[in-house]
Amino acid sequence: MVFAIIGQVNPTSLPKSIYMVKLDVAAYGAGLQNAMKSAPNGLYMTNGSAPLGKNTGLRQEYRWGVLNSCGYAKEGGVCNSTRFPVEFQPLETILSDTPMKFFIQTNDIIPDEADKFRSESFNGNLSKVGSVLMVVGGAAALLALIFGVIPNRLTFAVSTVMSIIATLTLLIGAAIWTAIIKQDEFINKVQVEGKKPLGIIVSSGPALYLTWVAFAFSLLSVAPYLISCCTYRK
Repeated sequence: MVFAIIGQVNPTSLPKSIYMVKLDVAAYGAGLQNAMKSAPNGLYMTNGSAPLGKNTGLRQEYRWGVLNSCGYAKEGGVCNSTRFPVEFQPLETILSDTPMKFFIQTNDIIPDEADKFRSESFNGNLSKVGSVLMVVGGAAALLALIFGVIPNRLTFAVSTVMSIIATLTLLIGAAIWTAIIKQDEFINKVQVEGKKPLGIIVSSGPALYLTWVAFAFSLLSVAPYLISCCTYRK
């Protein structure tokens, strides 16, 4: 669970590869060109270390972790300095980097049917709750492991309680993030004129799968800790 939590804390190789959700807009330029009938020159930022949210150009990809989010251009990437819990706001993220000359077209090209993708409250509020629950679950799982190696009925009881807390919080947190991503994946099917794809792709990442695995291990650990608590004799 530790690896799931450290995703996107910085744009180096290991944290970069661990994320809850990825927003790939590399092909959006082609989709916008099909809709506008002209090349959207200047749509993308080539300097990967340039600050995000300045309407200076889209990155190729955006990735969200539990603690932070980052944008990646062809040459490098940069992370936000947002405070925990980070919000997953796909449309707001796109619009905040879109150059002003393409702002209206980008906002209008997202159909009303993609209401969950457009919704700040749905994505933002739920992602914050999910992330908080995952951190709580990770901390509880760690405490369960620490107390579980101390041979004492009291510590086994603490481990049992911590495992139950970890199981519940990881389950709910992972379920919330899974639901968010599944709803927002509707944008993947959106087409522009000529039935060409819009080019905006939402997909889940390794951190979500790691969270589900952590939930499974926490669930499996409850019974051994409980049995040890009830049967241990010093």
